[in-house]
Parts: sequence; C-alpha cells; structure tokens
Amino acid sequence: MPFEEGQIYQGNVSLSGSEGPERRWIVVTPEGKLHAHSIDDPLEMHCLTVDAMKRGLANGRLHLAGTDPQHPVLQLQREKQQRHIRDSHLGLSGRQLDSMLDLLDEASETNAPYALFAAGEILALANAVLCGPDKLDQVRQRVRDNLDHLQADRRHLDA
Repeated sequence: MPFEEGQIYQGNVSLSGSEGPERRWIVVTPEGKLHAHSIDDPLEMHCLTVDAMKRGLANGRLHLAGTDPQHPVLQLQREKQQRHIRDSHLGLSGRQLDSMLDLLDEASETNAPYALFAAGEILALANAVLCGPDKLDQVRQRVRDNLDHLQADRRHLDA
C-alpha cells in the first residue's frame, strides 16, 4: 500500500522501525519528502522515515488507523509551505527558527488549530540548531509565552 499524506498510522514502533512506544503518526510530504510526524503530544515532535514505517508495517508493529486530510499537522505544513519554511530536519538554520517563531506568534494570536504543533516543532528545531544558551532560553521563553496565551484563550472560551 502506498503512503499518502494525511494517513494516520498507530503502533509500537521506534524511530528505527523496531519495537518502541505506542504512538500515532501522520504522513506528511513537505517538499516531496515523504515521512511521518508523531501526533499524540504536540509538544513532543518526532519524525518517522519511510523505511522505519515500512519496517513497522512489515513486522506488524504499525497499522493504518485512519485518514485526516485536515489534521492540524497538515494545516501547519501548508502554512509553512506558504512561508517557505522547511521542516526542521530538512533545513537547520537560525532563519528557519525565527520564521517558525513568527508563525507561532501569529498562530497563537488567532488560536489556530496547529499552534501547539508549531510550538513542538520549534522546540525540536531549537534543540537541533546550533545556537548559544541565551538564544535557546529566549526561544523557549517565547514558546512558553505563546502557550500561556493559548491556554488563557481556551480558558476564556470555556467560561
């Protein structure tokens, strides 16, 4: 079965395709680079390669659980493509980080469904980009500020 964007897989598969923690993954195709992003915890982003997905399917650790072409992860991918922002593992640079932070600010302001996933990708990107501890602290604080804003908005809506 060919992989298609929006397919959701579930199983006990690690990033190498061997046994790992139970996770759900959604297939994404930024810039034609097919892979999957974890979706259970928006702030803990992990990527699964096609090879790892194939190994997981072959050994029965991974199965197709559904399809969601409007999932917030895909909305984030589309927003990133419009802004020419690459996936964190496809292009590691400080510019990408700054662009993602701007995207998060706007997503937080508008309470976009993908805002939490943007925060998770930023945290993953910040750990991969070679920047000093001061810059890393600034990035983490900006993400925290946006998360606080999102939580306040949601509390207001629930009231």
